[in-house]
Parts: sequence; C-alpha cells; structure tokens
Amino acid sequence: MLNPPLVIAGGYYTGLSYTVTSSQAAITGATAITLSQPGTYLLFSNARLDSTGAIAASHTITLNLYRTNNTAGNITGAQQAFVSQIVTAAQTENIIALPVVAYTTSNSNDAITMYVGSGDAVSNLQVISVSILPIRIY
Repeated sequence: MLNPPLVIAGGYYTGLSYTVTSSQAAITGATAITLSQPGTYLLFSNARLDSTGAIAASHTITLNLYRTNNTAGNITGAQQAFVSQIVTAAQTENIIALPVVAYTTSNSNDAITMYVGSGDAVSNLQVISVSILPIRIY
C-alpha cells in the first residue's frame, strides 16, 4: 500500500520589504524551510514583488530556490526569470511562480530558501511575500 503524500514544514512569509539588488541573495525575512526527512519532494514556490515608486526602465529579475547547507547551491530547475514593468507609481508588480520541481535528498536537514537578484539594483522593487511548499511524495 502506498503512503499518502506528506507536507513537510512549508513556509509562507508576508510583510517583507526586501529590495532587489544587483546580485543573487537570500530574501531577508523569508526563513529557510527544513526538510526533516529523506525522500523525494515536489517543491512549489512563488513570490510577490511590488514597486514602491517609479521604475524608469525594464530589468530582468531572477528568483530561485537555494539549498543553504549540505553542499549549498541552486536547486536545479527551480528558477524563474522575468522582466519588470516600467511604472510611474507604486503598484503590485508581479506574482511569480517558480517551476514545480522534484527534489530528492538523503539528508534529514536540507534547508531551502528563495534568492532574488537582477543584473543591476532596482531600488523601487521589493519582494513582499514568499511561499515555499514541499510535498514529500516518497
């Protein structure tokens, strides 16, 4: 008999105000989730970005999931790039869904968080919320 899928310690972080910088970095306030059991997971994730004022030019923004321990690095396939809008005032910019990925670990403590960055700083673009939902499938 198959065991049902199991959600392990997902994270939803709202009320953030992390400004997009010119290099990939962890989103402050979006604490890493910990996968407490070995296995294969489907990782669902998204982020909301808002402009806090005018953005005079388009920028390519990249979001990605990142394992912060046990040989730290990007999680293959869990990245999404998009081009920001040109805006004249504060508004909801985008809600970006990263691709759903299958992630397998033999560890019982993989820590996963979301990174964001651009080729140049975007002073009026902030990450407002982040969601990471791991579902263990076996």
